[in-house]
Amino acid sequence: MQRLNQKGIGHVLVVVFVLAIAVVGFTGYKIMTANKKVEDTPAAVQQQSVSTQHKVEAVPELKQADDTLEQTSTELDSTLDTSALDKDIDAML
Repeated sequence: MQRLNQKGIGHVLVVVFVLAIAVVGFTGYKIMTANKKVEDTPAAVQQQSVSTQHKVEAVPELKQADDTLEQTSTELDSTLDTSALDKDIDAML
């Protein structure tokens, strides 16, 4: 039976492992730099909100739905009584 000389194979595996880590890291870096995110400054958020509002107002059905949701939200906030919910939660504890 012939015995194979396997001295030094550990070094090759370490080099392959380091090379794989380098490729993954480089790929991640390239993806991150290619997809730069817009900063969420108040001006940018406000501009996006205004743009969305214009889109909603352009379609009559969306405008009507938006108005209905705003009215329902206002009514719900004004009539919301949390004391009953607090009592229910206290009863469960």
